[in-house]
Amino acid sequence: MSEWIPVTEQLPELNQEVLVYAVGKIDGFIGSSVYALTKRFLFKFLLSSKGTEEWRSPWLYFLEDYEITHWMPLPEPPKEES
Repeated sequence: MSEWIPVTEQLPELNQEVLVYAVGKIDGFIGSSVYALTKRFLFKFLLSSKGTEEWRSPWLYFLEDYEITHWMPLPEPPKEES
């Protein structure tokens, strides 16, 4: 299994699904932590805009309630037996 990578050191490639670790950042969530599957993507408000890199939220209000601190690549899926 891979090691956790701090988001302050490196971010995953765009559109690469990864496992993230996040900690609560607002009242009611402080002191709690979660794991989630998510990915970063390029958000463009207009097709002509440069866009901004953002995390896709795995559930409603995730990014408002939690701060992603670490991530790791997912393992290879199992191989189907023939």
